Amino acid sequence: MANPDAPFGLRPVRHYFGGLVRANEYRIAGGLGADIFRGDPVKSTGTTKQITVAGAGDTLLGVFDGCQYVDTQGNVVYSHYWPSGQTIKAGTEVLAWVYDDPHILFEVQMDGAFAVTDIGNVTDLVDNGSGNTTTGVSTFEADSSEIGDTGDIQVKIVDYVRDGRNEVGTNARVLVLLNEHELKSSVSGV
Repeated sequence: MANPDAPFGLRPVRHYFGGLVRANEYRIAGGLGADIFRGDPVKSTGTTKQITVAGAGDTLLGVFDGCQYVDTQGNVVYSHYWPSGQTIKAGTEVLAWVYDDPHILFEVQMDGAFAVTDIGNVTDLVDNGSGNTTTGVSTFEADSSEIGDTGDIQVKIVDYVRDGRNEVGTNARVLVLLNEHELKSSVSGV
């Protein structure tokens, strides 16, 4: 069976040490000119707990889980993604939920080849398209071409998903920890 090429961003699976998996509250600047989808890696802007989508090589704050805002008509909107350029009611803020604990294990699809010997290595994340505006789901994947054992790279591969629907090879789903994280020091691969 071949793995489907169906990216979904990063999904929280469990806490590495058995703790609770929960998202914390941050802010998005109203009118931010970038889409942020559920499962997208995010980084802080350095301003009042505000976030934006992270790119390859950026140090990560966590993974976006959705947002809530009041639109210009006064309607409270909950969304799995932040639409680029969305305007909000004057005097209100956009609340965003982010899985920011550096010890959360995430499931993510590889964008190419994966071998068991890649476990313990590090790699970057790459956005292979644009997220789905209907479902709010991300298209970020782990970058197969960046797998290596040195340097400050965004995620550390801990294992592959062993659920009977995933096989080692192209587009495998893997478990990762955020390696280049704003709340901890990064580590090299083994």
